[in-house]
This record gives sequence, structure tokens and C-alpha cells, in this order.
Amino acid sequence: QSNDEIGALTLYFNGMLESIRKAEANFRALAENARDGILIVLEDGRIAYTNRSAEQVTGRPASELLGASIGEVIGLQQSGALLRWSERQQESKNLEASVLHRGRIGGPVELTISRTYWHGSPASVVMLRDISERRRREEQDRRYQQRLIQTDKLTTLGILAGEVAHEISNPNQVILAVSSLLNRAWSQIRPLHRSSVQGTGQFLIAGFQQEEFINNVAGWLRDIGANSERIDAIVKGLKSYIQNEPQAMSSVSLSRVVRSAVELMAYHIRRATDNFILRLDEDVPTIRANAQQLEQVVINLIMNACQALPGRERAVEVRTAFDSDHALVRLSVRDQGCGIAEEDLPRITEPMFTKKRETGGIGLGLYITDSIVREHHGGLSFTSVEGSGTEVVAVFPAEEGK
Repeated sequence: QSNDEIGALTLYFNGMLESIRKAEANFRALAENARDGILIVLEDGRIAYTNRSAEQVTGRPASELLGASIGEVIGLQQSGALLRWSERQQESKNLEASVLHRGRIGGPVELTISRTYWHGSPASVVMLRDISERRRREEQDRRYQQRLIQTDKLTTLGILAGEVAHEISNPNQVILAVSSLLNRAWSQIRPLHRSSVQGTGQFLIAGFQQEEFINNVAGWLRDIGANSERIDAIVKGLKSYIQNEPQAMSSVSLSRVVRSAVELMAYHIRRATDNFILRLDEDVPTIRANAQQLEQVVINLIMNACQALPGRERAVEVRTAFDSDHALVRLSVRDQGCGIAEEDLPRITEPMFTKKRETGGIGLGLYITDSIVREHHGGLSFTSVEGSGTEVVAVFPAEEGK
């Protein structure tokens, strides 16, 4: 009877072992074909089992994972305490972490940690799911939402710009008419004034010596007229753009446009720097362009360069040249300013993106500049070193046969 009992126990024990082996085989078969990574982690934090998906998610072979600490594989602070939490709670918890590989942080993963037994000892099952693609889609959705918001802002801005253009146009026409009248009047008054004040002695007019004031009046009146005409051209261009009308194109010398823009910007340039360098190639071929829009591009780039300078001793250099190998007319604006952060470079032509919001920037200058350049079948590129300066290059196709 004793032998029968022993035999029965032996059969029962062997059956249990076979059941365990089958259960383990079934577990391995399921685990090896699972899409999620699976790690069995012992109480001391060492990894006792890994499936193929865990190798793919972590970027490590099984030989590196087995025996390694979970804290070396998954970027969780106090990962051992986390596993003890799982033991206390007797339930799983979804967490987000990062894969670690040779001390570097890798892609994001989602963890599900639950309690289990491994070869009769308490352990934890750590399931890993690569969520890099999810994060990428979420970032795309976020950027798409931002673009929708920007589009809405631009639509509103377009409506406001149309109203502002209308309001500016009327008083500007008065300025144009009066400046033209004053120019004609001054050309007649100046000879009479010169003869009438002879022998009266020197006196100040608005802080200027009498002779200096008289000599400058004609130039001031011309400046009023020229800038008023520029406002008129901008308003007309704005109305045309809002109404989606084609812009008038003609053969334009880029160097002449740059020289005109520099003359208009003379006051701002003098305030910003003592080292303004202008190097124009007067023999560059003409380009097919709208001169007023092209002038706006040059003004925007020079204005940005001047605003980037930390002191008057820093330089701004403006050049034009012809790239005969590629038949491109080239404009370069280089400054010794504060530079642009590397992470901001890809975004600087996005609408509403600005680092100067506290000083009144709204993030449309470079967006408009880039839009105008592309409308002229050209390209805009930026090279910058933070703390050292920036170079902006605009290129335009040269007219054939010009």
C-alpha cells in the first residue's frame, strides 16, 4: 500500500511538471508572437525573460537584456520602487517612459506592469509598447491645429488689412497732393526768400541755421513725396493681394532696387550701425519682377539685420551678384547680430512666428518676404550662428537674353 501511494504521488508530481512545462511552452509561444514587448522582472529588478518584440522595442538582443536591471533598460526613476508598488497593488498600471540604450534616452514606450510568478517566485510582467508613431501623429495633429489657428488669424488679418488700407489711402492721397504742391511752391519761393533775407543776419529755424534749413527743405519735401508714393504702392499692392489680382511685372535691376531701398532705409541704418557695407554689382542681368514688392523684400531683410545688432560697432553688409553657373541673380544680407537659434531656423518663415513679440513683432515680416520671393520663382535661405550673426540669401532667375 505504501508503494502504491508513492507511485500515485510520483504520477501526480510528474503530471504537475508536465502541466508546468506545457503552460510555460504555451506562454512562450504566445509571448514570442506578441506584438508588444514582454519582460519578466524578478523582485530584485533583474530581467529573467524577454520576447522578440521586447528586443525590437529596446534595440537590444536577448543576451544583453537577460540579467540586466530594468532601470538600465527603461528610463523610469526609481524603477525598483515602481515594481514594489505593483506587488502591493496586485494590479497593472499604464505608464509612459523612455527606452535607455548605452546611457542615452531613446524612443517613448508605454508600460503595463502587473504581478505574476516566475518558476514559483514572485515577479512582475512588464509589457512594452512602442508609442513613437503615436507621438509623431500627435505632434502632426498639434502642428495641424496650429496651422488652422494661423490660417484663421491670417484671414482675420486680411480683412483688417483691407480696412486699414482703405483708411490709409485717403489721407495719404492728401499728403501726396500737398507734397507735390509744396515742391512746386518751394521751387518758386526759394529764389525770392534768398534775396529777401540777405543782410538780415543769421537766425535759427526749427533748430537749424537759416542757410542749412533752406538748403534742406527741397530734400525733405522730396522725401515726403517719395515715402508717400511708397505708402501708396504698398496700399495698392495690399488691396491687389487681398483681391487676388496679378501683380504687374517688368524687367527690373536688382541692384537699382537695393540702392533705392537703402536710400529709404538710410535713417534706420544710421541709427543701427556705423558699419554699413553696400556692394552692388551694377552689371547683374535683369529679373522679371514687381519692383515695389522686391523693394519690400530688401527693406524687410535690412530692417531685420539692423534690429539684430547688439551695438553700433557691429556691421551689416548687403551685396548683389550674378551666379552665371546657375543663371541666378543673388541678394545677400549679412549681419553681425545675435543670430538665430538652431531650433528656430526651420520655423522663421512661418506666419505668426516671432521672437520679438515683446517689442511689437507679429511674425509676418519673413513670412511675407518668403512669399514674395517664391512668387518671383526664387528662393530664400538662411545661415546663422547664434551669437555671431546671420546671412540671408535670396536668389531669382535671371531674364533670358538679358
